[in-house]
Formats: sequence, C-alpha cells, structure tokens
Amino acid sequence: MFLVQLPPPVHGAALRNEFLSKSKVLNTNFDLEVMPLDFAKSIGDVGAFSIMKLVKMIGFSFRLFFKLLSSKYDLVYYNFAVRGIALYRDWLFVRIVKLFSVPLVIHIRTQGVREQAAHSSLKRNIFKNAFRSTTVICLSNALAKDVETVCNTAPKIIANGIDLVVTDADLSAKKSNTVPKFLFLSNLTRSKGVFEFLDSLKILLENNQEFTAEIVGPEFDVKIGFLQQYLEDRGLGDRVTITAPIYGDGKFQKFLDSDVFVFPTWFEAFPGVILEAMQSGLPIVTTREGAIPEIIEDGKTGYLVQQKDVAALAEKMTLLSGDEGMRQKMGAAGRAKFVKEYTSGIFEQEVDKAFKEALAV
Repeated sequence: MFLVQLPPPVHGAALRNEFLSKSKVLNTNFDLEVMPLDFAKSIGDVGAFSIMKLVKMIGFSFRLFFKLLSSKYDLVYYNFAVRGIALYRDWLFVRIVKLFSVPLVIHIRTQGVREQAAHSSLKRNIFKNAFRSTTVICLSNALAKDVETVCNTAPKIIANGIDLVVTDADLSAKKSNTVPKFLFLSNLTRSKGVFEFLDSLKILLENNQEFTAEIVGPEFDVKIGFLQQYLEDRGLGDRVTITAPIYGDGKFQKFLDSDVFVFPTWFEAFPGVILEAMQSGLPIVTTREGAIPEIIEDGKTGYLVQQKDVAALAEKMTLLSGDEGMRQKMGAAGRAKFVKEYTSGIFEQEVDKAFKEALAV
C-alpha cells in the first residue's frame, strides 16, 4: 500500500510519489495500491491547519483502519512529515499501520527532526515510536544525520531521481548567449532566496558586468507586482524579466536558454530543480543546505555559498559570467554526474531494492 500525496498541488515530494506509483519496475515486482492523502489543495495550504483538514484526517483514519482490517498487505510505504500539525497526523497513521504488524517503509523528504527532538520530549518520543522497527529512507548522508538521535537503525540512503528529458542533441543545439543569462526558477518565496538573487544582480550592475536574468515561478509569499517594483527601484528593470510558471518541455527550454542557474535557498532538503538544471548542462550557484553539498561539487559542477551571503553569491556569479569556458566545463560535469547518479531509473531501482529488503526482514 502506498499512503502518499499526489499532485496537485505540484511540489517535489508529490511528483516523486506520482513517479513511484506509476513506476514500471515497482508495478512489475509488486501489486501496488495507492491510498492518496488529499489534505492540501495548493502550495500555500501545505502545513496549514483547518477544520476541514481535521475532518478529513478523522475520516482517513477510519478508512485506513478498515482497509488494513479487510485486506492483507505485505508492506506499507509512507512519506512522514516532521513539522507542524502534520507530524501528529502522520504519527497517528503510522500507529494505525503498526496495529496490524505490517512492515512499514517511511520516506523522509525534509529535515528538522534533530532540532525538534532536542527541544521537545514529546516530539522526541513521537519520532522514536514512529521509526522503531521501521525501514527509514533519507535522501542523503547529511539528512540521515538529522534522524540519528531518534532512529534505532541506520537509515537507507536513496537520492531522488528525475526523468532524463534533455537529450544530448538538445545540448548540442543549445545556442550561446552573447550576454550571459542567469536563471532563477522556483516558487516565489523569500526562503528560496529570490531577493538575494536580485541583490547580487544589483552588485553585478554596479560593477558594470554585462548580464540578463529571468525569474520563473508561481507567486507564493512574494508577489510579482512587488518584485517588479523591487527591480525598478534598483535599476534592474531592463535586465531582469519575470515569467509565470512554466511546466514540462517549456520549463526545460528555460534552462537551455540560460547560462547559469542560481538558487540561493535558505532551507532545503533535496531540491529537484537543481537536478533539472544539472541535466540541462548548467553550472549552478547555490547554498550549503540540506543535501545540496552532496549534489553540487563546489568548484567542479558549480559553486556553494552560505545562505543570505549576497556578496559571495555575486562573486561566484561574476566568475561564471566572465568565463564561458568555465561555464561549459562545469555544466558538462554536472550533466555527467546527473546521468550517473540522479536519473529516475536509478531512483526506482533503489526504492525497489529497499522494498525487497524490508519484506525480507
């Protein structure tokens, strides 16, 4: 049984869940039944409390109990939230599964366990109870350390993977921009570093660097009108364009039309957008956050800076803007690492292996 959230809303965890639920490998080796969690209708709704969500949670709990009571499942796969009201909801669902002694695989797609367990004995006990006698999957070695104080067995490390969409022919056909173009593609939210991106561009402008830039993404806690005024106030209005969210092939074309991907995020686990930029052959400037230092090799496939360090961000962007050879070398190295480690085929094979090992215990 898959207890997972599927799109909509569209976000990384939901997309990975959708991919796994449709995986040819998993559906060949297992009889999958999906019981979707339908608690959030939009990105802004994720993590927010409402009476309707509470009613849905109670109803879902009863459906889950009677489904487990009436059917024999060999394994349950679940994404476990570690923050907010969703933590208590997910602990309840895990307790229901454990009532029936069904082997459980918990996939943790975020971080924050260590911090919360250190400050709350209640949450520490919830984590320990949920992870006991359970197969826990983390996205990277760094994120595995986040659960080590509450997990009695070593987590399995399975990096996310995405489909290889950009072909070698696409990369060969890529045209070089006369003026280097920076791309920011993400939800328009402060925590993704959109203002650090713009402030770094302001430094490049003051240093007479030639560049263009594009911001692509849906509004969240930052509105497009505010961003446009922010650009005008800093003299960036004729250098930076803002584009509504684009999905599918159109999104990858945005990567192919750019020269450097910049993602100065404050808080992250394993951002899929970095994998999209890597397969598109772009060098990446991003932050030392979550699994990112294991994905991006500093100085080889891109550059890593500290969160909110605009000066360091501008310095690395300046280096790349002035050296086309370096951009091409780093982009090619990132593409090679993506193909070797982060494709959807590798991802589904690793999850398949984890399921089989959990069943063998």
